[in-house]
Amino acid sequence: MKLLSKAYRNLLAAVNPETGHSYAEDIAQDMIAVAMERSRLKVQAASEIADRTEGRSRQTVEIGIEVSLASRIQRARKALMEGKTVDVRAMSEG
Repeated sequence: MKLLSKAYRNLLAAVNPETGHSYAEDIAQDMIAVAMERSRLKVQAASEIADRTEGRSRQTVEIGIEVSLASRIQRARKALMEGKTVDVRAMSEG
């Protein structure tokens, strides 16, 4: 575990003497209160809560180039396993 992350986890788990709750619980309560307000921070707070509880949403990434490269590598490996000589520069798509 990373040193700073460990320190944060330890401090967040500690009990806040003013409230009797953990600091993590107090922060979560504050974030929910902000998310419920009518302010520009509402969406940001709601997004942070969702990211922390549900995980960040997946992002679509196009990988067309990587797929064709992977396909050529796979064909080259197969040819090598069959004992064939492979000229990667001459391999075409398909």
